[in-house]
Amino acid sequence: MSPSTHLTTPSSTSLPYHPQRPRLRMVHLSPPYSIDCFDTLSHLFTTHFAGSRPHQTTPLSLLSVRQERDEMLRAFIGRFRKAALRMLNLTQEMILQCMALTLKPGPFADNVYLQPPASMHELKLRAADYMRMEEMKTLICQGRQTISTT
Repeated sequence: MSPSTHLTTPSSTSLPYHPQRPRLRMVHLSPPYSIDCFDTLSHLFTTHFAGSRPHQTTPLSLLSVRQERDEMLRAFIGRFRKAALRMLNLTQEMILQCMALTLKPGPFADNVYLQPPASMHELKLRAADYMRMEEMKTLICQGRQTISTT
């Protein structure tokens, strides 16, 4: 088969198959001879993968990152931090306000509500104290459970 005859058949079945590479499903499921030019292929590609492109997040979507009832403060702050880093143009005040609104009710949330932190550094210092307290409670509870089972 000469290279020129291979290039003149624009069917989706003329694309080579390699066992280690997954095939492009969108191309191979299209009817034969339906891809007649690059624009058609480009349109198929963009419509097929349009849902997987990253979307711009807004500061309001930060309010959807809530601390779960049984979630440790350390895990929540990690999730919250990752979500905040994906957003553009967030001010320190916005982050502090969203953090206060998304905390589960408890001693740390009460502390943040009663004495709002002036900076992110102050919030991190307070959170570190409460994280140590939560981890100590967890260790004590696990120690009691192992003693009671033996």
